[in-house]
Amino acid sequence: SPTEAVIWYQRYVAEAPSGAWIPEALGRRMVLLRKSGDEKAALEAATAYLLRFPRGPYAGVAREMTAEF
Repeated sequence: SPTEAVIWYQRYVAEAPSGAWIPEALGRRMVLLRKSGDEKAALEAATAYLLRFPRGPYAGVAREMTAEF
């Protein structure tokens, strides 16, 4: 489920804050938050993503999300 996936992405980030898959984990978490309808958390995640990974694999999605709000 998306809710469970968000929890696992958060767990990965907490346990491996400099892990190789952090950009992907944070990006997927951001997308799932939006899909689940949590617009506030999704916007916060998108903003944080862009600050940390302005050229990351989910930067385009994060820019679209922040521009919509």
